[in-house]
Amino acid sequence: MSGSWERGGGFGMRSGEGFSAPLLMAGWAVGLMSLGLALLVVYSFLMRLNHESLTPPSLPRVEVPAPRIDTAPSPPLIPQRDAEVERLLQENILLRRQLGLNGEEKKEMPGEGTESAAAKVENGLLEKENRQLSGRFQEINRKLLALRTSRAQLLSRIQGLLGENGFEVQVDEKEGRLRLPKVFEFPLGAIELEDQGNNALERLGDALLKLLPICAETDAPCPKGVSTALEGIYVEGHADGVPVRISPLQGNWAISSTRAAHVLQTLFASRPALKEMRNQRGETLFRVVGFADRQPLVEEAPDAKSRPNRRVEFRFVMAPPVEEATQER
Repeated sequence: MSGSWERGGGFGMRSGEGFSAPLLMAGWAVGLMSLGLALLVVYSFLMRLNHESLTPPSLPRVEVPAPRIDTAPSPPLIPQRDAEVERLLQENILLRRQLGLNGEEKKEMPGEGTESAAAKVENGLLEKENRQLSGRFQEINRKLLALRTSRAQLLSRIQGLLGENGFEVQVDEKEGRLRLPKVFEFPLGAIELEDQGNNALERLGDALLKLLPICAETDAPCPKGVSTALEGIYVEGHADGVPVRISPLQGNWAISSTRAAHVLQTLFASRPALKEMRNQRGETLFRVVGFADRQPLVEEAPDAKSRPNRRVEFRFVMAPPVEEATQER
């Protein structure tokens, strides 16, 4: 058989003699690679089989009711305390121990106690001040009522004295005005009283001299029941709505003021002592003011009916309580 290899095989070598070392090594390498590939396929198959065996079978779906959620806010998370926070907490604990406080007792902190005490003191002062102001207010009202009463008594006395001489006198206690109808009125455009008016003015001067010691700084005694001083006596001039052009007077403002001034000058001329009267501040007691046609007594009409608007009146103003006047000054 060995001869047949040489003849028919064409290799020109015997079996076992013609294989070189490289070819042998290549064959072994191919064999090893085939074996590794086979092992890898087997390993993959085993791993897949192992995974399927570990996977649990699918379970039927069970409806579980949703749990009830509490809507109350969760407590805030406490951050991790660092060294500085720990130090402050320790100081706070030490301070509370020194002040006799502990975490279980509910007491006021020092700042709160101080504010509470200060508030109590302030409230006490405010209540005391309110009581004082209330008492002062009541006292002022009492004195103002006494002033109005005194002025009403004064006007009533003047009215009585003039009434004894046959003069009609009208008194406005609320405004403190004294008016003599007809006799203290003026003809159209006139600035001087007529004879009856001058006579009534003299009687008024006598009554004032008798009663004004209650109102001025004099040594004369005060009548019983009247003890309050006057601030001033205003002679008020008035006019009607008829335009007046009398040189040097131009308009009802001028004529009303001139009427009041002329009446006061006539009063001083007949009773000079009245000119020296002073109020509590040392000011002249008598003053003059004009109102033109701004305060009519009757509806405007021809001369005869409008005469009450052309008049002079005397208004008595009482001085404020002595304590209040002193405080304002």
